[in-house]
Amino acid sequence: MHWEHLPVALAPEGPEDKDGCFSGSAVVDGDTLALIYTGHKFHGDPGSDDNLYQVQCLATSRDGIHFERQGQIIDTPAGLHHFRDPKVWREGDTWYLIVGSRVGDTGQVRLYSSADLRQWQEEGVLAEAQEGMGYMWECPDFFTLNGKRILMFSPQGLAAEGYRNRNLFQSGYLIGDWQPGSRFRPMANSLRWTTGTIFMPHKAS
Repeated sequence: MHWEHLPVALAPEGPEDKDGCFSGSAVVDGDTLALIYTGHKFHGDPGSDDNLYQVQCLATSRDGIHFERQGQIIDTPAGLHHFRDPKVWREGDTWYLIVGSRVGDTGQVRLYSSADLRQWQEEGVLAEAQEGMGYMWECPDFFTLNGKRILMFSPQGLAAEGYRNRNLFQSGYLIGDWQPGSRFRPMANSLRWTTGTIFMPHKAS
């Protein structure tokens, strides 16, 4: 109910995030708070996606207020430009990280693993869009609920259908199963879009 305005935690000031600090997630590692976020930068003209690069970065804090930048921890994969919004969690002794990405006109969620939050191993594609499911999957989340894995994401590029998908961008989720070392297996017909409601004016008779 009562909030205090604290100093800015991160701002675009390093070579890896000079054009923006984009969203990510925070985890507690021992007595350290770790922020894993997307560094947004252009190499050249910012008017072209060909010059856009998005990398994943780490910043740490002992008090939750003052953060020490640790720099880039995952580079942009070759051939990609849209690669953002990391979600991090731990299972057993391993940290996992997913990132939303775009390959051509296909949205993807890519998976990485680490023992220390600094050195990351690419584990391949966790899930990707089928026809009509968007050209970019942003802001992914991945968690367990009632024994099932839930993959949430915000797809860009859904075609409007009547009053459906009229938001600029949507949100949706898939329900399925996943074990480390394997690909996410969504259940049949589990895809759900959550969209805003459009209220139409009522004409009095």
